[in-house]
Amino acid sequence: MPFARDILSTAPAPSLEQLEARQLFAFGQADQSFGTGGRVTFPLPGTNTPLVADIEVANGGDIVAGGLDGLVRWDAGGALDTQFGVNGFAAMTVVGGAYRDHDVASDGKIYQLVESPAGGGVVVCYDSDGQLDNDFGAAGVAVVSMSPAFSPIALVVQNDGKVVVAGTVRTDGGKGSVARVYRLDDEGGADLNFGNNASIDVHLGGTAAATPVERDKLIGVALASDGSIVIGGSSLAYSPEFYDDEAGIFRPVVYGDSVFAAARLTPNGQPDAGYGAGGVARATYANGASADAASAFALKGDGAVGLAAYPTDRFAYAQFSPTGAVDFNRTDTLNNLGKPFDMAAEHDGRLMFVALPPESASGSGLQVAYIAPSGEISNVIQTSDSNAATLDLFEDAPAAIAVANDGNILVGGRPSDGSQGYAIVKIDDGKTNVGRPDEFLNARGNDIVRDEFGGVHFAYFDAAERVLKYAYKAPNGLWNAPVTIDPAPETGHYLSIAVDPSGRPGIAYFDGTMGDLKYAFSPTPGQWDTQVVESAGLVGLYPSLGFDSLSRATIAYYKKTGGDLKLAVLLPEDAWAYELIDEAGDVGRSTALTAQPLTGRWSIAYTDATNNAVKYVWRTKLKTWQIETAATTVGGADYLSLAYNPFTEPAGVFQKAAISFYDAFAGDLKITQSDGITWSARVLSTQGTTGFHSALTFDAFYGPTVYFYNRSADKVTRVTDSYYDGATADTVVEGGGRFLSVFSNGTTVDLAYFDDVEGTLKVRSIPVKA
Repeated sequence: MPFARDILSTAPAPSLEQLEARQLFAFGQADQSFGTGGRVTFPLPGTNTPLVADIEVANGGDIVAGGLDGLVRWDAGGALDTQFGVNGFAAMTVVGGAYRDHDVASDGKIYQLVESPAGGGVVVCYDSDGQLDNDFGAAGVAVVSMSPAFSPIALVVQNDGKVVVAGTVRTDGGKGSVARVYRLDDEGGADLNFGNNASIDVHLGGTAAATPVERDKLIGVALASDGSIVIGGSSLAYSPEFYDDEAGIFRPVVYGDSVFAAARLTPNGQPDAGYGAGGVARATYANGASADAASAFALKGDGAVGLAAYPTDRFAYAQFSPTGAVDFNRTDTLNNLGKPFDMAAEHDGRLMFVALPPESASGSGLQVAYIAPSGEISNVIQTSDSNAATLDLFEDAPAAIAVANDGNILVGGRPSDGSQGYAIVKIDDGKTNVGRPDEFLNARGNDIVRDEFGGVHFAYFDAAERVLKYAYKAPNGLWNAPVTIDPAPETGHYLSIAVDPSGRPGIAYFDGTMGDLKYAFSPTPGQWDTQVVESAGLVGLYPSLGFDSLSRATIAYYKKTGGDLKLAVLLPEDAWAYELIDEAGDVGRSTALTAQPLTGRWSIAYTDATNNAVKYVWRTKLKTWQIETAATTVGGADYLSLAYNPFTEPAGVFQKAAISFYDAFAGDLKITQSDGITWSARVLSTQGTTGFHSALTFDAFYGPTVYFYNRSADKVTRVTDSYYDGATADTVVEGGGRFLSVFSNGTTVDLAYFDDVEGTLKVRSIPVKA
């Protein structure tokens, strides 16, 4: 039938509330007192591609950045120290050398580690003014090793002026490697009282008969408070590929498990027998064998060691205790982290790190997060401040991280505008006594959506205040404080959120006190307009909101008074028009509104409680509604989700609809799919009372993916039915999953779920299943 006007509801009843957009949590905000807008840069024109490879903070707070071209120094506030070197810059002095690391001694001298062009390494010493220190080595340069087999990685300066240099030395004809540590005396000569005549080899890993070659990867070296020397990295044992002449066959490479490893040496360079096993602590990567080495290391003030890697496309991290025991060894699945570049120990025991964002999180700068002492990872922020007037860091280039004297975080890299030079961003480190901004203590029923710009919009019912609330995460990961959308009590038990083509959010929701369907819209950030959509009877349960091609808000909903399925559209004159879609029996619960991909016309999945059926209705070219029975059940269906297969052939004819649902009689998760003529239903999971809060997407190649809460196992499960692999299931979340909401844009999946262990509702973003 055509749209009809409801005289009682055409006049909107707005309630306008001005809300300040503010950050809930300080972590990640630019420190505006530093440089310009929290940023400093130093141009370095030349043939290299300079970037900040390491940041060191002097005792007085001065910041020294090092990289391929040399060293730059700023004061604690971000002002360039023009008295350092030449106008703030000390150029690389080793012709053809490759910068590896630097450290600032307690007396202000700076020691720079450089890999020599012919192999081996040297240490260059600068005085506190950035000039070569002629009292060290030969005119400020001391040789560590001239062996081309040695690759220097990192150095640290002791309080007595002795310099510890760590790296790896190639073995097995270049196929393997082992960690090696050298020490120079305070004048740059070999310290023969260290190790075995000034050096010592440390086996970070081990070998076996099937994997006889050890490949150590050293990341860093640091000094413990008692003067012990700590190195960190990883190791992989493997057997290289070769042609077996005796057997007459080709033997492929065989990998063993990769291990995180840390070693502690006594001040005189011998393995510390009280640490780990014979001076080395090891932990096999939590996700098993991988050829990907560790890439981030830090020593905490209490002597604990943090390490991180990115094996098999998943962030992995571990911490060893001060005695070498494993505090934790995990992989992260709920933060969408990329490869870690660097790590630094915060004063309060957190491990701060900077990482390369994966493709699904690109566009907003480098990732920054921290590992709490408990082993939990914080919310992830990114270095871009979404302000075109400020310079950001190039997110595809390596980066460095350090802790400033005031506890805030320095992140350095390459300027994002493509210019040559060094760039540093200073951000707030956050407050440990404030909860994560993506965890909501009293949230229950909710919905989540991501706009095309990368912003995440989250609406939820606050069970303590009994009102509807909204929170927003910017593309760079910073959350605004939650705001109350409608202060009327019992608003938001049923709700649906969507964004218009401009990225502005709207929320359709149920007013439990008045029994009305209501709508809220944010025309500008911090401002919300609310109005009643329909108030005749008990109306507005199971709302599902969308925006059409004209940006008009459209809501499908269940009117309990009468048991009808209805549709409401907000017209340009700010009035609502209504359409009764189905009134045959008790119909319209568990409504899911979705636009048909090719035509943009609306379609709706819903339940028919009278006939225990799953229904599907779609709008035809003639602007009528075609109703189909998609599936029948014995005891009814709930938690419907509607999506379209984007890989339908022949292209341009129609898109195949699919509906996932919970079969209440069997307690199963099911899916029903249309071939354009008939519907076919099948079971996806039969583990009992499973399929609650299901959400259907088509992230899998040629097949559906369904996320759902398995109440029997108390977890969130993902079932993927791909063209190549068939139906496979994996666990996304352990220990919770009630009130699950899911949004997927094909690359990133945003989840909101209730954690039963911690008693809070969490929002996380993960990549789609590869």
